[in-house]
Amino acid sequence: MAGRAREVVERILRAGRKGDVEAFVELMAPEGYIEWPFRPAGVPGRVRGGPRSAGT
Repeated sequence: MAGRAREVVERILRAGRKGDVEAFVELMAPEGYIEWPFRPAGVPGRVRGGPRSAGT
């Protein structure tokens, strides 16, 4: 379990460094969201977790 959590965190950090919002959202829980009141141009102010398939 700890190895899986570390992998997810590393993938989130990598997506954040690249500015890959889609990859970031795919790693979030479907009911999760993040808001950034101060952000660079082109970055959405709020992102919600992506839908999950039945096997995820």
